[in-house]
Amino acid sequence: MRVLSAFVLATLLASTASAHPGYKIKMTAQYKETKKGDATFRNVFITGHAHYPDGTQLVIMIRPEKASYLPLTVRASVQKQEFAAEMGPWREGFPAGKYICEAWFELEKQSDGVKAALNETEEFAKCLLNNPEYQEQYKKDNPERYEKLMKIITATGKCSSNKQFGTCELTIGTADEAAQSDEADKAFIRDRADMMKDKLTDLMKTFAKHSDPNKGGDATAETYQTWSTEFGNEIGQVDQEISGKIRGTVYNEHKEAFGSLANAIMALQDLERNIQSSLYGDMGAKVAELQAIKDTPEGKLDKDQKRRREVLKRELSGIETERRDDERRFVDNMAQTLYGNRGLEPAPARLKKWVEEIKTEFDFQWND
Repeated sequence: MRVLSAFVLATLLASTASAHPGYKIKMTAQYKETKKGDATFRNVFITGHAHYPDGTQLVIMIRPEKASYLPLTVRASVQKQEFAAEMGPWREGFPAGKYICEAWFELEKQSDGVKAALNETEEFAKCLLNNPEYQEQYKKDNPERYEKLMKIITATGKCSSNKQFGTCELTIGTADEAAQSDEADKAFIRDRADMMKDKLTDLMKTFAKHSDPNKGGDATAETYQTWSTEFGNEIGQVDQEISGKIRGTVYNEHKEAFGSLANAIMALQDLERNIQSSLYGDMGAKVAELQAIKDTPEGKLDKDQKRRREVLKRELSGIETERRDDERRFVDNMAQTLYGNRGLEPAPARLKKWVEEIKTEFDFQWND
């Protein structure tokens, strides 16, 4: 993802505090990029006002607007009803877009002294839960806050004062930059997905060529190894590119699509190793050994040969099952990348059809 060449500071206050103590936290956030030599470091600075006693602990979080969670948290202590926190620095880039900063207060995580001080206040002394008179007054004084707190009460069955929150928005870059970054990621994924489909075609053609009883002189263990090395290098490079995309940003909206594509690449690597073994490795040797036993008349086989025949059958059946599993893993992950719930174009019906098309094209035989 392209790193923004200049930082954008954007702050937006949370809902304006009212006279009622129901609004406990309001806050602002600021994003900054700092260059040190060849490196760029990124920070988010949060400052706010909180109606809590000194020493109250808040958990500060930041998440993309389109995501419910991002594991970026820091703690802040309230002093004289103010708090401040610094998140970062990160070397990873923040994609352009809108982010939500949240400050959470949780009563059970406070010190005994803070709890004692809070119990002196109206909102902690009283509870909206099972208190119709207080509910009615609260709803009249602060209807917006009332609706939010009642949702918490309905969901948890606890007094709303046990957990409170404040939020503000942080915009990084412009809407155009966000759209361009998103399209660039989608184009990257589509391009690499097409490439992996082509590599599957190449692999199956190579397998057919080297397993042909009438194969020519250019289908040898040596020529296969040369091809295999180049094949592995090419798909390994794509795997590294995907890892770099994920590592290079704090958040990636298409992380699941990148992840399923990376899983497809691993399945393709496993499939190639299985095929190589079946052609020129242990599996190939076992196939030849089993065929030699089968070519021997039954009456001339001793007990050890018969036992060996059954062992080889079981081992080869297991290897064949592994190959079918590799094929299925590749196709399923590719389908998830393109049409899964978190894929580029979520479409359950198209996903199922695409899987069947690939199975037919390559004569894959796994059972659903």
